[in-house]
Amino acid sequence: MVEFSVPNTLATLLHRTAASPTLKEAACRAIGTLAATTDAGGRAAAAFTAAGGMTSLADCLHHTPQDGPLGASVTNPLARAAVRAASALARHRGAASEFVRAGALPPVVHMLSTGALDSAAAAAATIGALAAVREHRQTIVSARGVAVLLRALADGNDRSVQEPAASALRILCLSGGACTLL
Repeated sequence: MVEFSVPNTLATLLHRTAASPTLKEAACRAIGTLAATTDAGGRAAAAFTAAGGMTSLADCLHHTPQDGPLGASVTNPLARAAVRAASALARHRGAASEFVRAGALPPVVHMLSTGALDSAAAAAATIGALAAVREHRQTIVSARGVAVLLRALADGNDRSVQEPAASALRILCLSGGACTLL
């Protein structure tokens, strides 16, 4: 059983501007692991979200202290840990909705197009998890998510990226919103 003060503490650590990037990276890894657990993942994601953690996670994706805006360095360990945490958290509806509200989708799309393989795979899985919620589909389309997912299929030769990208496109096409863009 997960102690639910842990997700609150992790959210607080991410929110602290004085926290080192290494500590924030560790917090991202920890919440990603908690959210991915089958038994308590939903409760951990809900507690993390209620403590304001999604906004702080979005900040880790948007801007990292040592590298400036996302895109300055796709190898930034904090951004990479944040996108992996996002992949686990996006599987939980409440956390996914807060993630989208926090404006974290555009940097995830960017990570899919420019990130290292592990980051790109996590970004594609995040987009796929978000696409499962009808309210997020238009936001994905508006963020150029379909174009980037298609590019991941066409340009890549790594199944760890192609499979979640294909899954996300399938969900988007079945919903009807993205089929006209294909």
